[in-house]
Amino acid sequence: MPSGKEGDFFAAGVYSYGIRPKQKMMPDAASRQNSPKALGACASLPLLLLFSLYPYSDSDYLIMSTSPAITVPVLTSSSLNPREGLPAPEELLALPELAALARVPEHSVPFMAALSGGTPLILDNFLFFYGEDWLTGVGYPLRGEYDLPSFILAVDRLGDWLTSRRKNRERDAIDLFVVAPFLPPEAVRGLGGEISENDCFYTLPAGAEIPAPLRRVVRVAEHSLRVEEGLAFTAAHRKLWAEMLTKPGMRRNVREMYGKTGILMAKAVPGLSFLNAWDRDGNLAASLLIDSAPQNFCSYIIGAHSRRNYIPHATDLLFAHLLEKARVLGKNFIHLGLGVNEGIRRFKKKWGGQEDLPFVMASWKHSAESASLKDDVGEFLTILTGSGGKLITKQEFMKSLPEQRPFAMLWNFEKNGNPSWIGGTAHFASYSFTRHFEKLFDAVDTVIFEGPMDEESLALFAQSGQTPRPGDPNLLSMLTRKELADLKGVVEGPSNPFMRRLHGIHAPPSVNVEHLLENSRPWYAFFSLWAAFLERQGWKHSVDLEAWNLAHDMGKNVIAMENHEEQLASLGSVPPERVIAFLRQCRRWPAYSRRNMKHYLLGDLAGMYGSSTEFPTRGVHGVFTVRDARFVERMMPFVERGRSFTLVGSAHIPGMRHLLADQGITLRKEHPGLLHKWKCTILEYFREDTLKI
Repeated sequence: MPSGKEGDFFAAGVYSYGIRPKQKMMPDAASRQNSPKALGACASLPLLLLFSLYPYSDSDYLIMSTSPAITVPVLTSSSLNPREGLPAPEELLALPELAALARVPEHSVPFMAALSGGTPLILDNFLFFYGEDWLTGVGYPLRGEYDLPSFILAVDRLGDWLTSRRKNRERDAIDLFVVAPFLPPEAVRGLGGEISENDCFYTLPAGAEIPAPLRRVVRVAEHSLRVEEGLAFTAAHRKLWAEMLTKPGMRRNVREMYGKTGILMAKAVPGLSFLNAWDRDGNLAASLLIDSAPQNFCSYIIGAHSRRNYIPHATDLLFAHLLEKARVLGKNFIHLGLGVNEGIRRFKKKWGGQEDLPFVMASWKHSAESASLKDDVGEFLTILTGSGGKLITKQEFMKSLPEQRPFAMLWNFEKNGNPSWIGGTAHFASYSFTRHFEKLFDAVDTVIFEGPMDEESLALFAQSGQTPRPGDPNLLSMLTRKELADLKGVVEGPSNPFMRRLHGIHAPPSVNVEHLLENSRPWYAFFSLWAAFLERQGWKHSVDLEAWNLAHDMGKNVIAMENHEEQLASLGSVPPERVIAFLRQCRRWPAYSRRNMKHYLLGDLAGMYGSSTEFPTRGVHGVFTVRDARFVERMMPFVERGRSFTLVGSAHIPGMRHLLADQGITLRKEHPGLLHKWKCTILEYFREDTLKI
């Protein structure tokens, strides 16, 4: 893939609030410098706190100057003729002038040109980068307010000019990528393209104080780390970057940014540098790649923290130094990039980051044939700016997010005066608990799970489960024809096409019941059928998997207490007879699942065990007795240090509670609110009636 395409934008995201351009205009540099948004975030304590933490002079930071040797031509659409070469520019802007106009990270010409390998060009107040068969347009104007028709016209004209240079104009299309504050989705789809990112930028005033909750942890981290700024992508950086590239679920464009860092630094791009945190053994604990080329701001591009050489709050210490660097260089604010996901948004907000401009990324193919359809530019712009492009309001955006619930299956305890927490998870859930987990994880350094849940580990489980062993029974042969029909009806839904449509089921069944029963290990067949049933009920969340991903996103020290072989051995100990008994009770699954989720949301552990529908793994020695002891043994070193959060399946909590009590540890129920506490108290009082629900 050529360098200047989608993968070259260093940030990825979720959805923006769909704010119309007229509601959120581009402020000029002067107004932004003195805006209430920029000044209102400053803390009330004196700025001298930064100096007391970091009594450095200006010379302690690299003062990067942009090279005046590079100039960027400025053109207008009216002067651009697709049948001719580029006309003489109206003016040439040197890098210092461009740096003064920059408003977003993509306006940093040295960084973007080096990253894409493309040629910069300004057309109608918009910055572009192009190569032989691609074009990237930055829809944030260098001056004034965002004008959607002007941007689309500039994109179209420059696309036509690039297409005209191709050998086969009729067949050779170019790849076109744009980022802007707003693009009508319907219009993009009408061009055969797609909107791949919706997010918003986060900014932080350079004069902001270190937030009060972070001052102590920053001071503690400062005692363990040495911070310096450098230009070299060293062997230590390569190891740290390699750690980040093993992180599950990393988006392609972010992965490519990490992959290109060494090349970028080798080019000595003006403004690019590292803020590095080294531990006492000379290991690189954390590093931030920043861009100081824009005149009014620094940009945080990407960062990495080590799990092998883990030092708590190393990234927070680097952010404190980034604030000081921005002040020393006379910047007005720091561009923190996009929200990306809930964990990263949480990190930026805890530092005082505020939502700023919306961000939309789109792509489509541009060819001579498609260009000819847009000869009537007025009609084209009418389509783009008309009512066909439905906007997403903030309320609609919030409704589209996963429904959140407070995490109530939670206990706290202390060991040697150090606080820790333990929580009971569910493999499948109808709600998300991510927002509450963010708050809980803020109070800990280490998050402990039963076992690994990265993509590679999950794939190994699936492969093992789909490979029956010689002694494994054929579950299909153990069910009667009626029992099989009942199971298929519960898992797949109605088989009749009309009845499926009547029940609103449009997708085909996600699993083949007979194939699973006949060609899988018993534990895998049971989990797969149960998961397919719950998914059909709208249960699309996994408590432990969401927590695993969030803990990594928040830079926590993540521990897996068991390896792949130990977990497989435990699952293999589940008797096939218990699996068959559970499958035969499939008609009770809807009531069983609703009842369990009701009590799970309340944090009512006892209420989850009063059903005659027996989960296959419950009471199995190899699944609980052996593992409970293993979990307690392996979590204890982290419990001794404190600030740990252990997450295990809820059914493990009773056994682990007794084992922890033997070591002098008492679990105290922690309720997310007074209402939860009242409900649980009432349920406990009427326990016998509760079990009849």
